Amino acid sequence: MPPKLELSLMLFYSNFNKASLNMRIAINECIENHHQSFQIKTTAVNYDREKNICHQYGVTGIPTFLVFLNQELVGRHYGEITIKEIETIIQMIRLR
Repeated sequence: MPPKLELSLMLFYSNFNKASLNMRIAINECIENHHQSFQIKTTAVNYDREKNICHQYGVTGIPTFLVFLNQELVGRHYGEITIKEIETIIQMIRLR
């Protein structure tokens, strides 16, 4: 059996932004659905406290969602996305 692909999900959020908080929930649900297909790592970056990391990744607004496959950036999404949209992103990565 081939090794699992390494999928990293990075969310830039704020505790004062409802869309950010909704995405944190959606990401956690997606992890539950796909943990057998991928080795999934998540990172949540507080936009209000981690300005240096935001600058490093070119993030200027929230929520921003970055997707890495085997440490390569393969997706960047701005604004709130739904669990269905996150599922679609993961499906597209699986088909690569």
